Amino acid sequence: MEGLTISADFRVGNAVDLASYPDDFFDFVFDGECLHCIIGSDREICLANVLRVLKRGGLFYIQGNCIDETLREPINISPGVYFDPRNQCLMRNGIPYYCLSKEEELLREIQEAGFKIAHCEKVPKTIRHQPFQSGGLLVDAIKP
Repeated sequence: MEGLTISADFRVGNAVDLASYPDDFFDFVFDGECLHCIIGSDREICLANVLRVLKRGGLFYIQGNCIDETLREPINISPGVYFDPRNQCLMRNGIPYYCLSKEEELLREIQEAGFKIAHCEKVPKTIRHQPFQSGGLLVDAIKP
């Protein structure tokens, strides 16, 4: 791609609270396996804010982890830490801190937030010590 110039302005902040950014500000938002650390109603707020700050046609790239759907019972990971398949979360002392989705749930959640799925690719499980994870999804979501 001779002659192509790309510039980037990387920002780090609270993924749920994007109030400091105006509407239609970014061309690209990268989720570096962050969405699974956002729990409960904060996920909906985060997705709505990402949609708001993206320009029309902007790309939201998501690296999502997915649950092993065959699990039926909690799995102890370490003292005070367990995975609960009922709420699909890793729990520390009874508090959820890491949420996994079923593949179709993650895609539906992204679409219900107003994004169009342009591409989705399954990726194999890479972290062997996480028996609750089946692998993941790489998702290109576009703001229509």
